Amino acid sequence: MPDSRRWRTPIPEFDLTSAVRSIISADSIENLFENCLRSYDALGFSEFTVGGFDLATGNPLPCERMTTLDARTREAYRLEVVTVDPIMERAVRTGAVVQWDCSSIGGEEKSGRFHEFLQDLELRSGLNMPLHASGSEWWGIVIASRVPRMISPDLVSQAFALSASVLLKRTLLLAAEAAPRITDDPRLELLSAEQREILRWITQGKSNADISLILGHSKRAVDYHVAQILRKLGVATRTQAAALLAT
Repeated sequence: MPDSRRWRTPIPEFDLTSAVRSIISADSIENLFENCLRSYDALGFSEFTVGGFDLATGNPLPCERMTTLDARTREAYRLEVVTVDPIMERAVRTGAVVQWDCSSIGGEEKSGRFHEFLQDLELRSGLNMPLHASGSEWWGIVIASRVPRMISPDLVSQAFALSASVLLKRTLLLAAEAAPRITDDPRLELLSAEQREILRWITQGKSNADISLILGHSKRAVDYHVAQILRKLGVATRTQAAALLAT
C-alpha cells in the first residue's frame, strides 16, 4: 500500500471549476496553452504534453503547439524512445490513467533508454491519461513533475477532469480553424463571438444539446443564443442561418 505521507494534494488556491472555465474560454491554441501552463502548475505539474498514438502503425501523433517539450526533445522521443516507453504502452493497453515514478522505471533492459530520457529532462513523477480513441488513434495528455512523489486519488481525479477539458477544447479550436470562414454579409457582424461559434457548429449539423456539451454551456443558454442568432440575422430557420456561411 502506498505511503499516504508522500501524497501531495492540490494547493488550496486551486479551483477546478475556475481552471476548467479558463480552458473552455480559450479563443486560440496559444491562449489554451497559456491557460494550461497556469492550471497544471497550480496542480504541481511543471510539464505537459498533448499527443496521440496510432495503434495500427505504432507511430506517435504529436501536437507541437500543445507541449512544454522543445522540438529537439520531441524528436528524440519520436526516434529513440517511443518504441520502448513502458508507461505509454501500459496506458494504451489498459485505457486507464497510469501514475508513474522515475525510480520505478528502468528495471528492465528495454526500458533503459526511456529511463535515461526522463533523467535527462529531470522528470521524476507524473500521470499518463488516455482520454479519447478514434479508430486506431489514441489521444491523451501526459503531465509531469520534477518532484518524486505518489499522487493522491483526489489529485488524479482533478487532473483527469482538467485534461479532458483541455483535449476537448484543443479539438474544437482545431476544428474552428478548419471551418468555413464567415462571409462579408453585414448581418453577421451583429453576432457576438460566442454566437458565431455556435453558428459554426450549427453548420456542421450539431443540435443545441450537442453544442451545449461541446461548449460547456447549459442547453437553455444555447437555446437562447440560437434564438438571438435567428433574430439578428432575420431568418426563420437554422438552415437559413447556416447558409450565410461560405465554403
